[in-house]
Amino acid sequence: MPFRARLVRPEDVADPFHDGDTIWLEYDHGKFIHVPTDIRLKDVHAPELKPLQLGAAETRQFVIDWIAQWNVGKWPFWVDSWRTSTYRDAKTLDRFLGEVFNRDRSSCLNIAVQTFVDEHGYPAGN
Repeated sequence: MPFRARLVRPEDVADPFHDGDTIWLEYDHGKFIHVPTDIRLKDVHAPELKPLQLGAAETRQFVIDWIAQWNVGKWPFWVDSWRTSTYRDAKTLDRFLGEVFNRDRSSCLNIAVQTFVDEHGYPAGN
């Protein structure tokens, strides 16, 4: 289920970048309802910040840079999410599972992060 998204406002979440595979985005729920949500990047296994793993800070910075590159306009991102067979939102570690794309879907954050992790030989996190 796709929805439009943007980076959360500073007053909603102090730091929108949990690590290399979880970020906070505000999504457009319609009717002027905007909901800050933590998104776990589907099929991405980035190194953990706690406990600190090799490459965790670098991967987090890669995510920050990707978001900054594409963060243009009111709703600069699309997030595709899934539902389970019982019609509940798919979650992992109590975070919504999703794929994050730039506005025209020419770049996928999930693919970019996992490629970055693989190319640098960083360990997979949880």
